[in-house]
Amino acid sequence: MSIRFRKYLIPAGVLVGLLTGFYTGNVREGIFIGIGLGLMAWGVTSKKDQ
Repeated sequence: MSIRFRKYLIPAGVLVGLLTGFYTGNVREGIFIGIGLGLMAWGVTSKKDQ
């Protein structure tokens, strides 16, 4: 996977987390979920590149 795509994974995860937070009413928890999702996706894609 290209580096250009990978640098958008964490912000995309944070965005998903924010939307989840607004939907559930707990924005702080949504941000943490989003950061976790973004880091997990970034880790999976970086392992595939090696």
